[in-house]
Amino acid sequence: MRDLHASQIKAAVEAVKARKEVNEVYFVACGGSQAVLMAGQYMFDKESSIPSHVYTANEFVYDTPKRLNENSVVISCSHSGNTPETVEATKLARSKGALTICLSNLEGSPLWEAAEYPVHYDWGKEVSDSDKNKGILYGLLFSLLFRTRSRCEVGCMPEGAREADRSFCTGEGTVRCTGEGMGEAQQA
Repeated sequence: MRDLHASQIKAAVEAVKARKEVNEVYFVACGGSQAVLMAGQYMFDKESSIPSHVYTANEFVYDTPKRLNENSVVISCSHSGNTPETVEATKLARSKGALTICLSNLEGSPLWEAAEYPVHYDWGKEVSDSDKNKGILYGLLFSLLFRTRSRCEVGCMPEGAREADRSFCTGEGTVRCTGEGMGEAQQA
């Protein structure tokens, strides 16, 4: 994972950690971007007591969850960063006080500007999988799970990533997803 991506993930995770409480995590997108985010709900449902939900961006805007508030985290995604519904959903979440994180391939896009913590991902045949949307998402998710759990134990992590557990939980590093073993501890 490139340093730029790791630093953006670290900033978002530290902001979540600074919140007194996180009572809900929402994953919001359209189409293929929504399909990518579905792994987030699965991981949170399996590894955390924090409820999580996947919404289409349009549904999120027009049937806004009543529990959306300053204790919520909303993770949105749009490859182009220009999907109007996703941009609107991110702005809505931010207006309700939720901490907003977005994933996008296009820096400076409307989605990038709407979220408090934008995280870039690369795209293309020559790009390492750890820097594509799923690699960046998994890096973000594992890091959020580590920071929101009372104990640092994430059972769904591949065996090679368990060693990262100790350094991340002590604040000595960050969890970075690599193309092979998925997790490696890096000094921050």
